[in-house]
Amino acid sequence: MPAHNGTIAGERASLLARFRREPVGLVYSRAPGGEGRLISEEEAVALLVEFDLMSHVHARRFSYSVWIAVIGFPLFIGAGMTLTPLFGLAALVSFVGWFIVALVQRLQRARFVSRIWSRLDRNPPVRALSRSEKLARGFTIPWWQTALILLTVGPFALFVQAPKNALPQPWREWQTIAIAFVFVAVIVILAVHGVRWLLHRTTDRPSGRR
Repeated sequence: MPAHNGTIAGERASLLARFRREPVGLVYSRAPGGEGRLISEEEAVALLVEFDLMSHVHARRFSYSVWIAVIGFPLFIGAGMTLTPLFGLAALVSFVGWFIVALVQRLQRARFVSRIWSRLDRNPPVRALSRSEKLARGFTIPWWQTALILLTVGPFALFVQAPKNALPQPWREWQTIAIAFVFVAVIVILAVHGVRWLLHRTTDRPSGRR
C-alpha cells in the first residue's frame, strides 16, 4: 500500500472545497465560492474517483522513486569510485529522480483539475457567492486577518532578504538570527513531515495476520 502523501491529501482537500451545496443542487467552481456550474452527484463522484485512482498510482510510483534514490545513490557512487565514473551520472539521476517524478506527477494532477471546468462547460452556470456568503461558509478570511498577515509576513520577508550592508549595524545581527530561525524552522517542518510519513507508512502497512 503506498505511503501517505500530504501533498496529494492537500490537493484533494482543495478539489473538494470547489464543490458546494446550493438550493439548485451541487455546484462546482474554479475557486471555492466562485462562479460555478451545476454538476450531478454521479459526475462529482466520477471525478473524485478518477482523481483518487490517479493519486494512488502517483503515490505508489513516488514511493518507488524514493526507494531507488535511497538504495541506488550509494550503490552507484560506490560503482563510480571503483569501476567507472559513468556510474556517477547514474547516481545523480537516481538522487534527483524522486524530485522529477514528484514534479511531473503534480503537473499531471494540476492539468486534470484544470480540465474539469472544460468538461462541465455544457452545464448551467451559477453566480459566485457574495463576500458575506463566502465568510459565512469559510471560503475566505476577513480583511483584518489578511492585512495582519501582510503587515507581519511581508516586512519579515523583506528584512530577511535585504542586503546586509544596506541595514544599520544593530539590525545585521538580528537579520542573522532571523535567517537562522527560518533555517531551523524549515528543518523542524521537514523533520515533522518525515516522522509523519514514517508513522503513516507503518500504520498503513498490513500486519500479515488474519
